[in-house]
Amino acid sequence: MDPSLLTFAVMIFPQVCDWYLQWRERRHGFYTTWEIDLLSIAAAFCREETGWLRQTLSMAGSLKEIED
Repeated sequence: MDPSLLTFAVMIFPQVCDWYLQWRERRHGFYTTWEIDLLSIAAAFCREETGWLRQTLSMAGSLKEIED
């Protein structure tokens, strides 16, 4: 994958978050406090009424299709 296609916007997708967390867990063998904090922050960002990601529609403009 072209690294220039990686943006914070791809973290909106559950599959990307899941892959990243599994990768971190494989590296350490467990979830660190960092991963636990990441999940809490991600949940807050995605809340329907108050989540920053849901309220920032311009992030979608940063998304580019990634070929398999």
